[in-house]
Amino acid sequence: MRKYLLFFLFFISFSLFSETLSFKLAVSKNKDCGFKKNIEYYLDCGSFKRDKFFQIKPGENIKPSRKTEVRVCVCGNAIIFAFKCEYKKGDRINQPGERDALGDNDIVSIEFDPFGKGTNFYYINIDPLNNVSDGLYSPFSGGYNSDFDFIFKSKTVVKRKYWYAVIYIPFSSINIPSSSKQKWLVGIHRTIPLKNYREEENIVKKDRNSNDIKDGMVYFEFIKPEKKARQKRLKLIPSLVVSHLKHDEEFFGNADNYNSDKGDLGLTVEYSPSTNTVFKGTIHPDFSQVEADDTYQRVNNRYPVYLREKRPFFMDGMESFSTPFELLYTRRIVKPEYGLKFSTKLKNKYGIYLISAMEKDVPSERFGYSDEFKKDVYWNVVRTTYNL
Repeated sequence: MRKYLLFFLFFISFSLFSETLSFKLAVSKNKDCGFKKNIEYYLDCGSFKRDKFFQIKPGENIKPSRKTEVRVCVCGNAIIFAFKCEYKKGDRINQPGERDALGDNDIVSIEFDPFGKGTNFYYINIDPLNNVSDGLYSPFSGGYNSDFDFIFKSKTVVKRKYWYAVIYIPFSSINIPSSSKQKWLVGIHRTIPLKNYREEENIVKKDRNSNDIKDGMVYFEFIKPEKKARQKRLKLIPSLVVSHLKHDEEFFGNADNYNSDKGDLGLTVEYSPSTNTVFKGTIHPDFSQVEADDTYQRVNNRYPVYLREKRPFFMDGMESFSTPFELLYTRRIVKPEYGLKFSTKLKNKYGIYLISAMEKDVPSERFGYSDEFKKDVYWNVVRTTYNL
């Protein structure tokens, strides 16, 4: 009896105190750390190498049917993932797809939380044809959001028996801790559609019954290279929208002809005095090139129609306002005259985030008033955070 009791206590203590595997990444000393078209270059530069993956579906933590190798390295001010994936005759490696809508292809995926807490993840999926999908994943607020995009570069090559992929992610394109010491929580896996089933591989063993978001993930620790001099960045993006309306109508024998020309000049400004502080402002923003919303049935709906944000000004940096429950719904800001965003981090612990906008001549019916009138509406949201 005592023997079984000790075994039970050991099992409980191991479950409670087992930790996610952690690996240290050495920073590459190569001075030329730009994005290379030659994939073989990255297969030799990785300070982390893993060529033993585990099949987690349909089997559980067994040897996979296809070999997968990943290299990870930090080079300059970017982190790089390089993959070498085995395939066999009949595997799906050339199915058509497009951005954020991959076909039924062999896919490798990475998810990473630069703050290591498992609350918000950037994710990238890539197939052998270099079709990619990316976005933000929050397990506590809506899951995957493919409308969120960030800047990275990728390249794939298909050769005999293997296909290769490289993902190059600049640190400047994502939100990371300001300190030089980095500890990222990363998940790396592969999905292979076979004839009668779909095989999934993971970089480490994974418990399919676990509710721990960190299960099946690893930590990467490294020292982020510091820039020799802080570079202030200033971006000016002007826009001009011109419309022409020609009206010809005959009403009771009287011709009603008139022409109307209208021009709208706008400007978006982004200024970064440091790597941790960003100002962004816009006047008369042009959203004419934004992808149109999907068609919804707006009659007899049980719940209000929810539209995802697709406008670049509001999407950029919105992970700073992400919460377990969505408190900020920017689609309520329909046609702003101007907008302002500000974000900064202090001592790698305190974060201050601001978003402000003004709409002109908003009709009263949008706010449920029966009287017909128009008024200017000001939107202001401030959020502060503290990293424990």
